[in-house]
Parts: sequence; structure tokens; C-alpha cells
Amino acid sequence: MPKKSRFKYKVGQSVKFKYYDGSVHNGIIVSCNYRNEDSESLPTQWTMQMYTVHSPDNSGRYSRGYMSYPSITQEMIKNVLDVDVKIVPMKNYVEPEKPVLSQTVLNDTDDLEDAITKQKQFIDGRVKQ
Repeated sequence: MPKKSRFKYKVGQSVKFKYYDGSVHNGIIVSCNYRNEDSESLPTQWTMQMYTVHSPDNSGRYSRGYMSYPSITQEMIKNVLDVDVKIVPMKNYVEPEKPVLSQTVLNDTDDLEDAITKQKQFIDGRVKQ
């Protein structure tokens, strides 16, 4: 049996990684294994470390609150994060409050409409001459 390579990252570490489609995510390493280690028909590649990473997903598509990214190689992991990534199930997720439009913003909208009306009148006046 060939010599096993060591894992650079540990289970539980928060990392930034780039997935196969080019998207960049933050997540938590949940498992480490070698390529084809769980396959009986293919030989295990002891020099190819693979990670499974869970990334928070609060879009509502997954009630569990995360997306699972399997088969992440060491080269795909960009760096270890200083801040822990938190995964919250959707039933416990609290959406951040949406900002409410203030009266000044609404007044600014009225001013904008007045300016547009004046510009239209100006352009109509130039066209008629």
C-alpha cells in the first residue's frame, strides 16, 4: 500500500473555497477522506485528499440551512478563516430587518418627479420652436 498523504485541514475548520463551477464560498469542513476510499471498484488514491464542506444557505431551498459541497481538494481551499462560519437551520433562522423608507426619501422622490417634469417641458419647448 502506498504511503498516505497527510490532511492539511482538520474537521471543524472554517475555510474559504472555490468550487468546480468557479463560485467561491465560506464553509465548515465536516469530513476528510481520500479519493475513491469509499469505492470498492476503484483503487483508493492515498495521495489525493478530499474534503466535504458545508456552506450556510439561508435562501430557503434547504430546511437544514446549508449546502453540502463534496469532493473538495486541498487545492480548491483558498484559506482558513479567522471567524467561525455558523450554520443555522431555517426553522431557527431570523431574517435581518429590511430598512424602511423614511419620509425624506419619499420627498426626494417627489423632487425627482418635479425635475423630470421640468425637463420634459423644456424639451417640448425647444422642439416647438
